Amino acid sequence: MSFWCDGMALDEDVSRSRAGVSSSALTVDMTWLLSTLTRSGPRNCGLAISSGTICDLKGAGFPGLAKGAYSFRLTDAEPPQLIDFDPSNGGAASVPMDGHANLLYSEPIVLNPAGLSATLSRLEMDSSGTTSIVQSYQIPLKSPGAEIISSSVLRIYLSGKLRSGLQYTLALPAGAVVDLAGNSCRELPANVYSFRAATAALRIEEGYSDSGTSVGLVILAVCLTVAFVLGVTLGFWRLYKANATRIAAYLKHEGDGVRQMRQIPPPVMASAAEKSNVYSSMSSASGRASDAAKATAAAESAYRSATAAAERIAAATAAAAAAEKPSATGSGAKSTNGSASHGTWAQRTMPGGPRPTSSAPGSRVHPSSEGPGRDSSKEKRRSSGGAAPGGNAGPSSGSAPGQSATPQEDTSGATPEVKVVEKQLRALMDKPLAERKKAIKDLLVEFHPDKNSAAHAKEVFQYVNNARAWFLVEI
Repeated sequence: MSFWCDGMALDEDVSRSRAGVSSSALTVDMTWLLSTLTRSGPRNCGLAISSGTICDLKGAGFPGLAKGAYSFRLTDAEPPQLIDFDPSNGGAASVPMDGHANLLYSEPIVLNPAGLSATLSRLEMDSSGTTSIVQSYQIPLKSPGAEIISSSVLRIYLSGKLRSGLQYTLALPAGAVVDLAGNSCRELPANVYSFRAATAALRIEEGYSDSGTSVGLVILAVCLTVAFVLGVTLGFWRLYKANATRIAAYLKHEGDGVRQMRQIPPPVMASAAEKSNVYSSMSSASGRASDAAKATAAAESAYRSATAAAERIAAATAAAAAAEKPSATGSGAKSTNGSASHGTWAQRTMPGGPRPTSSAPGSRVHPSSEGPGRDSSKEKRRSSGGAAPGGNAGPSSGSAPGQSATPQEDTSGATPEVKVVEKQLRALMDKPLAERKKAIKDLLVEFHPDKNSAAHAKEVFQYVNNARAWFLVEI
């Protein structure tokens, strides 16, 4: 024997213990099975009996009842029943402060779309022992206040509505939930289901008290800080008012100094390219100066060689003239002033000095007749510059013929610094006497041993001091 319904995957076998026979009637108890069926609407169900399952008193078997031969229409007319609470009813278990209450129903349910509300009430007991409602809260039976879990459990959230250790009751209106067939649940009156809030939250409330004390301390600290800042500001303001004139004068003075500093133009920094150009120009100028110095040294060396050769020729000529002098005395050759001519060629050719007479036609004094030391026109002018005006420009009566009127210093073994100074002095020989005196004075001051600590200063100073004899000769 088996039971079937539309929508069932397999037929359900009915055990012998759930069937009973009374005289000519067969009774089958299917309540255990119908409670597990989902009744979202009417369903066709039936009973199938196989052949020989039952028989009469004589033992004749019942031919059986095929599936579908007997059927009936199963409808749900029973409302969902509330069968359990969590936490348990009566306050044996406490509800956390942020907890919830679960209500278990006998069949799958859904929230009523009408949007009803549950009522949470706080209970108090007076001195006579009577419990009364002192405060109530409405909790809408929709998210987030309530929801259905596990198809048949209504969960109501109580967070923020409980106070530690107090007794509460929860009430539901009729129709708060409905089953799948649309049957509404019955009402859950107040005081039927009650529970107590957890006392652990008491520590939290005490924390709130401590927090309030902390907030008060913070406010006090802020007030004291503000008062201190205001006092300091007021003190500075009074100090400024008392010295406003001095501060203004000081700021004006400082401002003038800053403006003067701003007027100073910043130093101009040369770029890398400009520095490179300057260095290149300096290198080129140094190279050119070195080349010019080399050329000057070469010319000076050639000049000295030529001078030495001229001196040797002059010496040879003077020796030859001395050898022929006895024969020349009888010739009656005289100078125009009636005295023998003992002057040099430079002295005889200078203005105011002795000259050849016109009585000796064709006679001419050759430069080779001069003594050593007359190696250039400049030195000829120097030798003639020492003669007195209108007098003879020749050497003194004690000097030998052919000697230079102004002796020259030998600088062949001198230091390079002395040679440089000598070159400078020779270059200034054509300048006026006043300018040459100034040049000598500047050199003496520059190389004075008391003012110049260089190693060559004393030697250069001595040379310049000795050179005045020929450098300061008036031309």
